[in-house]
Amino acid sequence: MYADFSFYSGPFGGSLISEAEFLSFERRAALFLDRITFNRIHSGWAVTDEVKMADCAIAEEIKRYQAAEQASVAAAGLKSENTDGYSVSYQDAETARAAIDSAKLEAARPYLMPAGLMDRSVGRCR
Repeated sequence: MYADFSFYSGPFGGSLISEAEFLSFERRAALFLDRITFNRIHSGWAVTDEVKMADCAIAEEIKRYQAAEQASVAAAGLKSENTDGYSVSYQDAETARAAIDSAKLEAARPYLMPAGLMDRSVGRCR
């Protein structure tokens, strides 16, 4: 856990996620954060405010895309539907997951790039 609800609602200024559901979204955000930082935070990098901000930003993206992800998984394979002139099309689950990952990555990038946490080079540690 990188950020807690008091950080989310305070310094980050978040209001999209309730206190009751924050832990669940934060856990998923922390897993994604570990992936995009190549687990550097567990290898000696400090948990700075930038890391906490990125964690909160990713958690919000997960919250925003949760409904879309569930809908795309449920509708996998459905390409279009037309009922009395009302037409609906869904993207496949893989495309939806890629869009969600991209949104989470873009949410974290402003906080992590300056800190060097998304740098792919080896042997650099703070």
